[in-house]
Amino acid sequence: MISTTILLLKLNTVLDIDECSEAVTIACGDHAKCENVDGGYNCSCMEGYQPSTGKLQFKPNDGTSCQEIPRPECELHHDCIAENINRTLAKFRKIKEPLAVLQAINQNTLGQISPIDVISYIEALSVTCPLIRTMNNKISDEETLPNLTLNAFVNTVNNFVQKDKITAWDAIPTDNRRKSLTKLIHAAEQTTAFVSQNFRRMTEVEINASDLAFKVFAFDMQQMDHIHQHVHMGGDTIKITARKKKALTSNGTVAVVFLQYSSIGSLFSSSWNVSLKENSEHEEIVATSVIAATISSTPPMFYPIEKITFTLRHFQAIDKKSVKCAFWNYSEDTMEGNWSIEGYDSHHPWLPA
Repeated sequence: MISTTILLLKLNTVLDIDECSEAVTIACGDHAKCENVDGGYNCSCMEGYQPSTGKLQFKPNDGTSCQEIPRPECELHHDCIAENINRTLAKFRKIKEPLAVLQAINQNTLGQISPIDVISYIEALSVTCPLIRTMNNKISDEETLPNLTLNAFVNTVNNFVQKDKITAWDAIPTDNRRKSLTKLIHAAEQTTAFVSQNFRRMTEVEINASDLAFKVFAFDMQQMDHIHQHVHMGGDTIKITARKKKALTSNGTVAVVFLQYSSIGSLFSSSWNVSLKENSEHEEIVATSVIAATISSTPPMFYPIEKITFTLRHFQAIDKKSVKCAFWNYSEDTMEGNWSIEGYDSHHPWLPA
């Protein structure tokens, strides 16, 4: 008798679940990525970052975070500056909303930052400003977005001009420093003026940060006679005299902007144009705050400035005979400029020296 035993084999198929397609990627933390493996997954740091615990692979919530790998100290030469600017711009390109970019720049420039970061973040701010000026008002409350934007912008610019940034500014070569300062001041004037034109009714806004004061008067054609275009800012007085031009439309709008920088005068003391010096043996010292005033209108040049009158408080006792008033004469194309005592331009900040 032949006995036959038949074995029935049940083949179990194991299906690997890709955990990285779910919420695990987020659980790995900032600057980390998820790597799927058979029966599980691992977390690792993205390029340019390193694990705080030294473990190349880790699990969520095990105390490991991804930290930026320290970069070699930049010697502020052209290639290093260009590389850092490109890296900074690439970081913010991932953010779609201009206001969110502005808020991110604000967070990244709080407290002490390096000289190369001063240059790079000002470049990022300058690139973002045209988007801020043209972004659509998607908030139903017509006053909310301009107010929110102005507050975020003024406080971000203030980050760059605070006293604790002077050391970083001083470490920047003169040409780069002057160019970055010009970009910053130009961006501040243009952006605050354009944003202020988004107010739909007569508005007066004042923002006082630690080292930057801002005030704007926004109004339309019918309200011009009720606006006083002068301000008192920290002991300084600035007054604009302007005259309305005849327009083909009755819907003209105007924003008159005043800015006062209380701490950046020393950054200009060593960068005067030779034409300002009567005697090369005498050092030129900026003895007041730096002020700026500008008008933005629709239609353009609808409300041109005729005269600016100002009284500025000196920080220290000086010889009145040596006082000069100068304005920063710069090219909007190259952002290069110098101090001049010749003439007057309503788009540039005035400064007694």
